Amino acid sequence: MSDLLNSPELPLALAHVEMVGSRPRTRIVCIYGLEGQTVLPPGNSELIALYAFGRFAVHVKASAELLPHPVMIREVNIEMPGAIQDLGPARMILMVTPRGDAALVFDAEMTGDPDCPRVASVLDITCLKRGQLRVDGVSLTQWVRARAGESGLPNADSLSLGPNVHQCVFPGGQLLAAIRGGETYWRLIYRVAAPREPAEPPPSFQPAELNYRGAIAVGLGRGVSVISGFSPFAENTYALTAIMLITGLGVLHRSRSKLFYVMRQAKEPTSVSTAGARAGISELSGVLNELQLDLEFGVEPYLDGVLIPESMVEAFQQALCEALGIRPGLEHSSRMLERLEAVIKARQTALEGAVQELVERRDRLFSGLLAVGTLLAVPPALLLSFFALSPGDRRTLLDLDMHWEAYLIAWVPFIALVLVGWTLRRRIRARSTQLDVFEGARSSRAR
Repeated sequence: MSDLLNSPELPLALAHVEMVGSRPRTRIVCIYGLEGQTVLPPGNSELIALYAFGRFAVHVKASAELLPHPVMIREVNIEMPGAIQDLGPARMILMVTPRGDAALVFDAEMTGDPDCPRVASVLDITCLKRGQLRVDGVSLTQWVRARAGESGLPNADSLSLGPNVHQCVFPGGQLLAAIRGGETYWRLIYRVAAPREPAEPPPSFQPAELNYRGAIAVGLGRGVSVISGFSPFAENTYALTAIMLITGLGVLHRSRSKLFYVMRQAKEPTSVSTAGARAGISELSGVLNELQLDLEFGVEPYLDGVLIPESMVEAFQQALCEALGIRPGLEHSSRMLERLEAVIKARQTALEGAVQELVERRDRLFSGLLAVGTLLAVPPALLLSFFALSPGDRRTLLDLDMHWEAYLIAWVPFIALVLVGWTLRRRIRARSTQLDVFEGARSSRAR
């Protein structure tokens, strides 16, 4: 016994023991990703006041600036279709991330002591038939818009239920005892209420770090996570992790839509107007900048264990990321963003070259006109000076027979100067070493 008490593994074992717990009723946390963005208002509720996080509270508080915040909390009764009353009073929570992405969460316990098929039936209804759920006689979308508007949340009318749903099941009572005894729970993960067991049950992802036979069990799917045998503060931390990942998944979907919008805009022909082309490229660059911020601050912070640096939380986070497919989606979106940035930069470079060419052509035209005007103005000025200083009748100004020597002296030098300059310009261009190098390289490439 003394050897056991002096064992170095004892503190670690005791730390894990406090994560284990039992509950009398099965708890369901449904997370609905919302479409539409809002603004995180000042003075929002603290996460540590929403749930008890136990030993994880210090990490949650330290990372509060990056985590979703509860901006609205209501105690409601969920009205399910068919007058089914399997859920007790629920706590409805509107969560908003610092980037303005929202999720609607309801947290409720099931009535009685349901078995696996009954819980699976509730999961099926609250996911696939979520449009038929009612709160105070109105749909979830209408209810959240009205309550968010009353709370002064900007853009409340733009919020609606999106395609992403994840449900966390925390078994209790006889269901928890059955899972600890080795009963399969694939029906929960796939939301199948079939009473009979198939010959080969579908596989479920069960991370080895979070499964200890007879104590705790975790099974993960794309839409459902079964988390059994943990203490309440561990359950709350896992639910918060799922909320973060669902908001991140919503950011990925929105980013994909914007990336395809930018791609379509980039394929359209450039405006014939330089100002229009500049405005179009500036708009696309602005969209790409926002997408970069979305991916960097709306998805990436939720994919590692930096926010809550605990091994069991990180193991759950990584496993759920794999089940949801967020990391590959982020990598693909990042590559699409990089390629679009390269296309936009190429178009911007081409536009700058075109603008520079226009400037040079304008400058050459202006310089040419100025030179021609100067050449045309000097001879008449000399002639006027000659006639001003010469006595005689001013009416003989255009008499070439009388003044041909003056006209010849005034115009011949300038005409000769223009011809000499034109000849020298052609010779300089013909003898340019840089042009010879360019022509040689082009001919070698052609061969």
